[in-house]
Amino acid sequence: PLGVDLQESGPGFVIAGPQKSGRSTTLIAAARSVLARGVPVVLVTPRRSPLRELAGAEGVLGLLGADASQDDLRELTAKAAGGPYVVVVDDGELIYDTPLDSALEEVVKSGLDGDHALIAAGNADQMGSQYRGFLVEARRSRNGLLLAPQGSTEGDLFNVRLPRDVGGGPTGRGLLVRGGELVQIQ
Repeated sequence: PLGVDLQESGPGFVIAGPQKSGRSTTLIAAARSVLARGVPVVLVTPRRSPLRELAGAEGVLGLLGADASQDDLRELTAKAAGGPYVVVVDDGELIYDTPLDSALEEVVKSGLDGDHALIAAGNADQMGSQYRGFLVEARRSRNGLLLAPQGSTEGDLFNVRLPRDVGGGPTGRGLLVRGGELVQIQ
């Protein structure tokens, strides 16, 4: 198994890919890994998501939907009582330019000096067209996962150059990006 130490390499980690590429499944695995280490999580799902199955599990501070506000997020993160926490977001591109967007951006920015991080999943094409917001801040860590890359231009999400023959393969295949280095994964 491969992973990323969010304390060392974070505070942002982005999982990008087209629909049915395994984004939500990977996000659930990441959330479970964080929870297994005793770090609480806040779940954010602007629409139906398999991630919602974790709501109510031990260590889950709460679940926010598309209509959540900055105050809702602050209320849940306050439950961590100043300790570490991770915000896990599915379909992150749908939160662009909403009240929650700026609150999530603050989580990433303050995570540089704090004990918290953000893991977000979303559509690579839509993320690439965003020039501000929490996903842009999270991508600055240059840590993420490109699932089923559709072309070499998707490397621009993490400011890396992808091989020309990138793409293809079964669901869940992709490239792990850690500090600008690429590792092929399944």
